Amino acid sequence: MVRAEMLDASRRSRDTATIVNDVHSQLNATRVANVVRPASLDGLIDAVVAARDTGGHLSVAGGRHAMGGQQFAAGATLVDASRLDRVLAFDRGAGLVDVEAGIQWPRLVRFLHDTRGRSPRSRPAPTA
Repeated sequence: MVRAEMLDASRRSRDTATIVNDVHSQLNATRVANVVRPASLDGLIDAVVAARDTGGHLSVAGGRHAMGGQQFAAGATLVDASRLDRVLAFDRGAGLVDVEAGIQWPRLVRFLHDTRGRSPRSRPAPTA
């Protein structure tokens, strides 16, 4: 699905591209070719492969809190990582937590609060 979206976007005119911006300052409006929102590692891989196959460029944003515009590239496909927000592994003894790139502080803090005083539900991080 992601690959088809990117191929379609590469055929669209500049007038139908999407304008994205940061959340806070709203000073970085940038026209991107399209936005993909992968919900899994496989979806992210599809986006990277599609960009390679079409000769396109990728930019990556999560919560869009950065206010310097560095998370956007004009004409590129924006990978919105906000759906990649899972806790992958938690090692209470070592004080380590592995998370996906799109997680935001409220979700992580809620996870840590919910596992306080109980054995953490830990699962190994996926290998790529």
